[in-house]
Amino acid sequence: MDPRKEVYAINELMAVCNETLNEINIKYTEKAKTLTAFQRCKLIERGKVFLKNGITEVQPNDEISDVFDFTKFEYSAKANQEKIDSLTSQVKITYKTIKDTVAIGGDEENALSILKEFRAFCNQILEAE
Repeated sequence: MDPRKEVYAINELMAVCNETLNEINIKYTEKAKTLTAFQRCKLIERGKVFLKNGITEVQPNDEISDVFDFTKFEYSAKANQEKIDSLTSQVKITYKTIKDTVAIGGDEENALSILKEFRAFCNQILEAE
């Protein structure tokens, strides 16, 4: 295969791989939930949040989130790391195998076929569950 076409095929494989890895992270990560200052005040006003344990006094420069416990209502992003690692590993192993096949000397038709198969494999992983 022409070296330029080989480079193109490998770059396409890498792009599909990177896009899939990014999509896996997005799919299996629950977004963070944050509250606005207004929402926090409403929760306090309605008696839905309480002082954090151990708070005995409040200083004028204390942040509201340092004084009140909002953990039931806001949280940082939560990733299903086990699932992400498992799927990421599958994609990376498959990518390496296919990249090696193309680099070692497949012809153009074979490279295009392999690229299509890899895209299908990645789509299958993303559509699972």
